[in-house]
Amino acid sequence: MTNKPLTFRKAKRLLGQCDDWVLFTAKNNGDETCNLECATMSPTSWALLIDFATADENFYNALETILNTARDIRENGESPDQSE
Repeated sequence: MTNKPLTFRKAKRLLGQCDDWVLFTAKNNGDETCNLECATMSPTSWALLIDFATADENFYNALETILNTARDIRENGESPDQSE
């Protein structure tokens, strides 16, 4: 897994070449709101996240951090950058 920015063209090409995918998107509305979407190729595409987390320790740690942060925000009602 590499963390590098993709152009729209490259992302579109990758989606066309993949056997399975999970896609997360965000579109800012300009009024401090955001439309969040998640699309999958099939109902079983979520298994990709499990496969990545099993195979790659860094990916596992990233998912764990994301979930822990989300839990803290949900429980405390504020994001980490709002508490500063």
